[in-house]
Amino acid sequence: MNITPAKLDIGQLFRSSAEQFYIPAYQRRYSWGIKQISELYSDINTLDKEDAHLLGNVVCLTSDHGAGINKLELVDGQQRITSLTLFLKAIKDRFKELDDLDAVSEIDTYLYAKDLNRKIQNKLLLGDLDNPDYTQLLKLKKLDTIKNKNMLENYNYLFKQISQLSLEELNLLYFKLTNNVFVIRLDIANAKDAYKLFETINNRGMNLSATDIIKNFLLGQASSIDEETLEEVRENWKQVIINLDNIKIDDFFRQLMCSILGRKITQNSLIDEFKNYYNSLLKDKESLSDLLINFTQKISYISNIYAMIHHRTFKNVLINQHLFNLQRIESFPSYIFLLNLFQREGLEDKSIINILKIVEVFMIRRTVCEYRTGELDLIFSKLSKLETQNIEDTIKSELQKDLPSDLEFENKFFLSTFGNKKNRAKYILEIFEYDLIESKNEYRLTSGNELHLEHIVPQTINTKKSINDFGDWLNYLGEDAEIKHKEYVNRIGNYTLLGQELNIKASNNPFKSKLEQYKQSNITLTKEIVEKYIDFRFEEIENRSLEMSQRVCDLWNFNTI
Repeated sequence: MNITPAKLDIGQLFRSSAEQFYIPAYQRRYSWGIKQISELYSDINTLDKEDAHLLGNVVCLTSDHGAGINKLELVDGQQRITSLTLFLKAIKDRFKELDDLDAVSEIDTYLYAKDLNRKIQNKLLLGDLDNPDYTQLLKLKKLDTIKNKNMLENYNYLFKQISQLSLEELNLLYFKLTNNVFVIRLDIANAKDAYKLFETINNRGMNLSATDIIKNFLLGQASSIDEETLEEVRENWKQVIINLDNIKIDDFFRQLMCSILGRKITQNSLIDEFKNYYNSLLKDKESLSDLLINFTQKISYISNIYAMIHHRTFKNVLINQHLFNLQRIESFPSYIFLLNLFQREGLEDKSIINILKIVEVFMIRRTVCEYRTGELDLIFSKLSKLETQNIEDTIKSELQKDLPSDLEFENKFFLSTFGNKKNRAKYILEIFEYDLIESKNEYRLTSGNELHLEHIVPQTINTKKSINDFGDWLNYLGEDAEIKHKEYVNRIGNYTLLGQELNIKASNNPFKSKLEQYKQSNITLTKEIVEKYIDFRFEEIENRSLEMSQRVCDLWNFNTI
């Protein structure tokens, strides 16, 4: 392995106008958040002028330098390099405010490269998804259209900190950033060696994501075969990155391995399990190149399915609706099985919808009964191993083993509170509404901001403003109102559904005033309140919760699917 190491301060790292750092599209997107960027700022800002700060290794895949701009592929270090350029950009913009044009011009030599025709290019070239955002940020144009919010928020954070500095303080910060902060740049000419070095660095304690290590492992395997294989694997991985944009890719790989292996895989064991599974495939007679290309193509294909589950973009509207229901229930572990389900051939949409309904029943019962979520990965992993024949009945039979009984479900539902589970409460109320109108799937309640979760007894009853603006709920509710309010306000019996406009008008008004808005609602569940109640206090919440709890076992029951 031929490595050319160099200890460089940040000024030296960015100084050459003939070099351009290149982050290929198969790398993950820029993902540093405020935590990381604030720590970087603090580390540098608090440095003594004589101290040094080492940011670690930067691994570059290089070729022989020639005329014009030479691209250095960043195998490791893209998050730090991008963040450093944002830091320099923020300092530059503060110098511009202070009318120090010499400093502005100097920083431009760090942020931009020049080709043979002296045409200016960004010193840092990001992947396809991030580069348009980065270019807009450097120009400070159309910032409202930037999709990578991490990038914009980090720049805004840095500029806010830096904008408070005087010219003297700014000069000191700039000096420390460019002269006292160092990286070890490791230039490697061979792709195979670059990926091997990346893995070696990780094994010695660098804080890398599982996805980074898996990517490096696969690219390392490909680079040991030939350039053509490497390029195909890179393209397949690029598609994975595009498919899973704004989705946690580590979660995808962990759930993928659970689905493939049919057992629970922890985040800590993910890398070893992935490598072991890949190595088990090597026993096949397929050529190593074909195996690797087909394997990464399959990952790309499955990542697209994962994105369709996550974003609910299937052609069948009912499938998307039931996926939305599962998301509101917080049924994330079920994705392990859904990944497998949507790959199965020969399953009709009707069967898939029924299976999603079965999972809904299972998950709402378990979440209401507060069963351990840690068991779910294993439960859904095992489902991935079931045969497709008679799969609906088989799934019911398997899930029945871990399903709360009717009595437990009913009792827990009666006492449940949904204070931090508003989406789950909305889902439950919608199911009640569909049952009341004997829905035949002719229409669906609107979702999102247009349909609100209405607290009949308001969430706030004891502030002076609430009493002055809306009415004295404390006196209306009676003795020990404040104490009882905490217990009852988020019970299911205190909720209904109400359109946005009506909800705003109802607000924290007295109950009789709220009834005027409820009368205008088209939702049967809400109209029922008008018909049934003259007053609404804690006793009514209790009774309504009890009535609703007596219906839940019929609404969420395997036998009705």
